[in-house]
Amino acid sequence: MRLELVKIMDSDLDALMEFIAAKKSGASFGEAVYEKLPPILSKHLAYFESDHEKDFYLLGLIPAIGSIIHNTHFTYRGGKRQHANLNVIIGAPAASNKSIIMLVNHLFDTIEEGDDSFRIPGDISSAGLNKILHSQDGKGCLIESEIDTLAGSIENQQFGDFSDVLRKGYENETISKFRATEETPLIVENPRFSMVLSGTPEQVKRLIPNYENGLFSRFFFYNLEGVNTWQDWNPEEKQVDNMDELKSDLAFLGNALYKLQGKPSYMIHSLKAAKLVNHVAREWAKIYSHDIGLRPSLFRGVTMALKIATSLSFLRRLTPVGFSEDNTIHTDDLVAALMMVSVSLANASQQINIARSNSIPYKLRMFYDLLPKKREFASSEAISLSQEHMDLQRRMTYIHLNDLVGLGMVKTPKKGVWYCT
Repeated sequence: MRLELVKIMDSDLDALMEFIAAKKSGASFGEAVYEKLPPILSKHLAYFESDHEKDFYLLGLIPAIGSIIHNTHFTYRGGKRQHANLNVIIGAPAASNKSIIMLVNHLFDTIEEGDDSFRIPGDISSAGLNKILHSQDGKGCLIESEIDTLAGSIENQQFGDFSDVLRKGYENETISKFRATEETPLIVENPRFSMVLSGTPEQVKRLIPNYENGLFSRFFFYNLEGVNTWQDWNPEEKQVDNMDELKSDLAFLGNALYKLQGKPSYMIHSLKAAKLVNHVAREWAKIYSHDIGLRPSLFRGVTMALKIATSLSFLRRLTPVGFSEDNTIHTDDLVAALMMVSVSLANASQQINIARSNSIPYKLRMFYDLLPKKREFASSEAISLSQEHMDLQRRMTYIHLNDLVGLGMVKTPKKGVWYCT
């Protein structure tokens, strides 16, 4: 069957396109995502009141599930084998309840009653990570609520070494290390570990100071820009730190998922799924066409969505009567995954703009801050603003505008017209 003949439900496509167009940096996933998740996750989300708390939980749980179903894979472009492991960074202000991600550690409680271990500590060196991955056959999950714990470890060693391990781990490519002080090379044939980190925006910059580093595009970014409303406290309501029922559910779920890993499992993406992915990827390319720096994140955004959908559909196969043999990626799971990655791309774009603004000269940054945002403006308006506030000559205004175009911070759709990206 030819790909173009595979029909996508209009409702699926319309809802997805509307979501992608509306989501900006700092937005939550919202009901559009929650209503498409497997029923077991809907039950879990009921423990949390605010959308951002639900998002924190999902972004901790999905990568952890991906690490447990380490024998499950799908193929992408040229038959490349991919696993469901995922890297996530949650950037949020202090006291915004980011520690919710640590609840997800209870997913491993019953698994670790045996000999296997999945937890990877946040305070770890590159060599230590290699040894753990070697001993655990490339699998594991690092969940850390304070990015500084990992960032501090990295700063005390060669960043390139650590970045190399994380990049190859995400791509499931062989990690090979040998040092003169060691007797034999250390080789991890099929790394497929997940990583979930949370911290303040400043901590995020400390971990990945340069968006041009290949590590940037291998992370899912979630930003919470501020929690401005007080949530009333009631001592009789369920508290996040005392969710015994949820912790028990997580331990049971982790054990159930682990027992299903006795043999490799292959998840299938249909032609319908491929058409949906292609359509969304083209839309992403249009939205971010002005930003060359985001291009690697766009390409890897597709694999992120497929990784997320793989975990969700594997979870959906757990039914009250047993484990379903249907190994096709469910449309709802793929749509939810594409929506989630659309939020990540909006956040990654903002992260890049922040990195750019922090690296440009002070006067150029001052000039950029003067320019109108969220609308087009004429050269004459930019000249007037720069003369009034910075005493710049007409020629220097044009030089600054063209410098900003080169940095991807300003775009000019036609001569004499500009807008800030």
